Amino acid sequence: MESSVNILGTLLNNSRVSLLGIACLLSCCQSSSRIDNSMAVVSDYIDVVQDTSLFSNPHVFMLEQAEQSLIASIDHVIEHDSTYYILDKRTNQVLFYTHNGRFMHAIKSVGNGPGEYVRLMDIALDPTSSQLVLLSYPSTLLYYDLEGEYIKTIHLGNKTSFHSLVIDEKYIYLSKPTFYNDKLEETSITVVSKQHPDEKYDILEPLPEIAPYCHFRGRTLMRGLTPLFTRKFDNHIYSLKGKEILPEIDINWGGYEFPESMKEHKFSCVELLKYCLGNKYIYEISNVVESERSILFSTNLPGIFILDKLTQDIVHYGKIMNVDYGILMPNYMFVESDNNRVFFVYPAYELVKMKENVKDAPEKRKKYPEKLLSLLEQITEESNPVIFSYDFGKK
Repeated sequence: MESSVNILGTLLNNSRVSLLGIACLLSCCQSSSRIDNSMAVVSDYIDVVQDTSLFSNPHVFMLEQAEQSLIASIDHVIEHDSTYYILDKRTNQVLFYTHNGRFMHAIKSVGNGPGEYVRLMDIALDPTSSQLVLLSYPSTLLYYDLEGEYIKTIHLGNKTSFHSLVIDEKYIYLSKPTFYNDKLEETSITVVSKQHPDEKYDILEPLPEIAPYCHFRGRTLMRGLTPLFTRKFDNHIYSLKGKEILPEIDINWGGYEFPESMKEHKFSCVELLKYCLGNKYIYEISNVVESERSILFSTNLPGIFILDKLTQDIVHYGKIMNVDYGILMPNYMFVESDNNRVFFVYPAYELVKMKENVKDAPEKRKKYPEKLLSLLEQITEESNPVIFSYDFGKK
């Protein structure tokens, strides 16, 4: 299913049928032909672009530092009702912050009792109940209210391990690692009925694994206009609709295409990253943010990619320059949000380096904007990360 996308050519004669609508009908079409303009193509590369050219509503804030709110890593962020829920897998907790970075409280319940967990894997928001759902290892869903109070537990069984989840109105979607216990999984995704949690459906057969245990640097299961899924060595962005998985976007990478001949090799993760970086090959898609008009995503190569849904053209932007602060942005982070929010997260140690670079150096300080100098004055080695927040798709 994932290797061939067949579309009825007559659909394109109906001007009222959207690209997404066509994608929703793919599973019913058995034609062997492919409509050429169903494929998105990388058409341009721009080395440096200003942040304000691509994003709107910029907001910079520091995450408040307190004894209970020290952050080691930001692995997933959910935005709901002016609150950010941040998963920190290293410290095994979920932290609650206001939109301006003020710490509220945290869930940290390590143990084996009710509402407790061994290791957190992911978090999601149930859109119908407005409850926070924690995915833990081994294979358990823990439900909390938005004040951090425990509600209930759903056990998923111990046949596999899940590493991420997304929830829509009717279903819970759980993605699996391709390799588990030194063998290839039989399917990539498990779908659980919210109304009847014992009803589970396994979908999408994995591709052959040429880089075992080499994981994505971003999210591959995301909440867009519908739940979305991507995977290694696959040029599709999939749309999840209950028990169905549909290839919504098919990408032609052009010169970025990973050679088919190299898929016969076995790579370590380091070998794969070096090989693809040196040759500018793409083998993964992650951090997909979907708006009505465009799709933002990242790959294993530096920079970001933006797909125009109308033209099906993709532009690769190598670097994002923040105009107000005069610095290049790091890799962005997908934020599960109705606002198509993205975070560029600056770790404190990177800003401390900048601070030391201009210390007692008046000539260097002159090159830094006042906004950046003011920010650096507030940074210490113990500070939490600084967030550069934007909206995508509203320009």
